[in-house]
Amino acid sequence: MSDSRWSNYYQMTRQRTRPRKALLIALDQFKNESGFLPSQAIDLGCGSGSDSLYLLRSGWRVTAMDSSTDSMLALISSLPLSLSEKLLIKLCKFEGLSFLPQVHFVNASFSLPFLDKSEFYLFWPKIINSISSGGRFAGSFFGSRDDWHKRDNMTFLSYADILNLFSKLEIEYFEEEEPNEAGALDKPKHWHKYHIVAKKA
Repeated sequence: MSDSRWSNYYQMTRQRTRPRKALLIALDQFKNESGFLPSQAIDLGCGSGSDSLYLLRSGWRVTAMDSSTDSMLALISSLPLSLSEKLLIKLCKFEGLSFLPQVHFVNASFSLPFLDKSEFYLFWPKIINSISSGGRFAGSFFGSRDDWHKRDNMTFLSYADILNLFSKLEIEYFEEEEPNEAGALDKPKHWHKYHIVAKKA
């Protein structure tokens, strides 16, 4: 999307306070493990910050990454002072990152599909390498039957693509949905989405 469209999107979603379902499921999985303590997380494409804020309030230290100044301002404006020392903000484009820091959790709520296919497949191994043993990934992707699938600057995945993508992780939660509904900025369309939580053995 254009910068102006992203800006409008952040304005429209700024009041959304509930974190994404995949993130909640991943955190429940962590909590069910004996001796678990929240540690380091990365929120890729943090947007207006609802997932990052939930992680911070759950005791995690968070590196929030996004390419939009508007999203960072939205996150900062809603951040309680008591949580600020646990947050590192990084204004960047994913394709410009040579590596990601080692963390126990990577969250990517509908950010990765906005990379074109070549950038996506170059970036994915960096995500896998950044997750420590026993750590998790939570995120959402667009499927090949989505109405946007002809856009050449985005990535759309088949079910087989998903299985290949997560061949080095154990998928703990998988949901596929195809609703016909409007997004934050668009008229109703056919969506094809995958929501996934996976653990690194």
